[in-house]
Amino acid sequence: MLEKKLIVTALLEDKAEADLRARFKEIIAGQTAHALYVPGLNPTAAAVHTKDQALDVLYANRDSLTAQQKANTEKIIAKIAEIKNDIVSNWCPQTQAAPDISIDRVKELALGIKGEDNMQSESEVSVTNSKPIFSDIDMNRHLEHTLTVKNSTTGKIGIPDDAKRVDIYMFIGVTAPVDISNMKYIGSSARGKYTNHFSGSDLGLVVLYIAVYVPKKKGASVEISAPQKGTVV
Repeated sequence: MLEKKLIVTALLEDKAEADLRARFKEIIAGQTAHALYVPGLNPTAAAVHTKDQALDVLYANRDSLTAQQKANTEKIIAKIAEIKNDIVSNWCPQTQAAPDISIDRVKELALGIKGEDNMQSESEVSVTNSKPIFSDIDMNRHLEHTLTVKNSTTGKIGIPDDAKRVDIYMFIGVTAPVDISNMKYIGSSARGKYTNHFSGSDLGLVVLYIAVYVPKKKGASVEISAPQKGTVV
């Protein structure tokens, strides 16, 4: 038995996720190789090894889902740009040049006449015709998430001219509340980049983020982003 002034420690504090996983495996291997050092160890090294294997599966599943989520977001942005190009760069000029086209027929095609219709021009992006989307959550830095918010219409980082900023909300858990008022406001960005810092006690938490444009004009209708998940590592 060790003297009371000598305290056994696991050396697990303040470690990045990858280092923590490596330490788990190192300690489990040490306990397995030297089972006689601590008689009656509870739980057994075999039991903890099984838990560690299950943890490996969870990490693999999370990595796959994170990669899929990022890929899907990039595909959404690309598809939006593709459809917009079809309409703006192809359909509009073809409609303009159609031999039997008229203003009434343009309206029947759900298109508009620039300068005559009470609508925004094709190039104008607004809080009412676009919304923020998370294109990336960088979780590579310990206890830090770097959020990248793009515009759903342009596919680029930045906010519409009629927005003051984009506000970021956070919720701890896997299902976002229906009401954004039940989420925690954590900060805002005048462009579309935001870094969220955590403490050591937050390690392993699953968090959901929501982004919303704050319009310059009071009462303007806005849409919030789809929730985006991250894990504190």
